[in-house]
Amino acid sequence: MTRRHQVFDARGRAIDDADAFEANGAIKDGHSMRVPMEFMDSMQRSVADAKRRKTTQFDPFGRVKSTFEEEEEADSAMTDAELALHRPGYRTSTTVNDDEAVRAYNDSVRETCNAWRTSDQGAPHIGPRAGDPCMTDDKEPGHWVREGDAMVCRATSRSDAVPRTMTAADAQVIRDRAWQEMVEATHNAWRSKS
Repeated sequence: MTRRHQVFDARGRAIDDADAFEANGAIKDGHSMRVPMEFMDSMQRSVADAKRRKTTQFDPFGRVKSTFEEEEEADSAMTDAELALHRPGYRTSTTVNDDEAVRAYNDSVRETCNAWRTSDQGAPHIGPRAGDPCMTDDKEPGHWVREGDAMVCRATSRSDAVPRTMTAADAQVIRDRAWQEMVEATHNAWRSKS
């Protein structure tokens, strides 16, 4: 019986079956085996045939010079959506036109990139508004005021301001009392019905 396959060692040299297979019939590590294409099933045959195209060359007088088969490049038949499956990012169906999804994604990126800019053309407002609270450079409470084209934090005089006459010891007593109240409330929280 004639041998229908070829066996090669790790360096690619053709070797005999006795050297290529182990006692249990498995091929040795690093060795390879090539089997003729006639042993493919029908699905593999149709795939192999689809990748090949027959080409005929003619001489200048129109006579057949040669005929041969060549393999087609796999990527040439892929659509943009199929190629997009190999790029980083979101995935969509290859049978659906995803131009709207790409347009929406690009709009989202553009809006995110331009969010720091303020505009009078309906864009959302970014930054302080007149009347918002702020802290001045002197750590005094204030409000934002528009002066020309700029917003400036101006200190406000408060009628309910407490004069700063408390000593550090009095402030510590108040902090300790607040801490103790918080600990008691947490400790007894399980007893109250919610």
